[in-house]
Formats: sequence, structure tokens, C-alpha cells
Amino acid sequence: MAVGDDHSKLLYWLLSGLLSLLLIGVGLYARALDTRLSDAEARIEAYSQRELARAETLTQTSGARWERLSVLEARVISMEPRLGDAAQRSAALEARLPLAESKITQADSRLARIEEKIDRLLSSRSGR
Repeated sequence: MAVGDDHSKLLYWLLSGLLSLLLIGVGLYARALDTRLSDAEARIEAYSQRELARAETLTQTSGARWERLSVLEARVISMEPRLGDAAQRSAALEARLPLAESKITQADSRLARIEEKIDRLLSSRSGR
């Protein structure tokens, strides 16, 4: 048992040591990867929570807007008959507008004649 067995034992211990170092290195690398994966999961979870909160806020805002829109729509719907009535009334007033203009013209000419008479009376009295 000489030199060959000693070389085999030395080679065995050397390979065992290298394998142990390799396993330790792989273990450390796996731990580093696990740490990075945990950090990435934490960032993804934080991002997910932010986006869920944003989506909830948008949903609430959208709901509030739809409520306001439905209120405005109800107001518009209630205004439509009143607008129709106002349009009918304005059409009736438009039809009467020429008559009112003629009466205003008559009243204006009558007022002008009255003013002329008052001016003549005042001028005849002040001339005396």
C-alpha cells in the first residue's frame, strides 16, 4: 500500500474539499438569489398594492361622476318640458310682436303730437 493508495486518498480529500467549497459557494449564491427574489417580491407587492389603491380610487371617482352625471341628466330631462313650454310661449309672443310694434308706433306718434301741443301751449303762454 504505498504510493498509489496515498495518491488516491489525497485525491479523494482534495476532491471532497473542492466539492465542499463548491457546495458552500452554491449555497451562498442560492441565498443571495433568494434575498434578491424576496426583494423583488416585496417591490412587486408594494407596486400591486399601489395599483390596487389607485384602481379603487378611480372606481370611487368614476362612481361619483356617474352619480353626478345621472343627477345632471335628471335635471336636463326635467328641463325639456319647460323648454318646450317656453318655446311655445315665445312663438305665441312672436306672433303678437307685430301688433305690439304697431301699438308702440301709434303710442309714439300720439306722444309726439301731445308733446307738440304742450310745446305750443307753453310757447303761446310765455309769449304773452
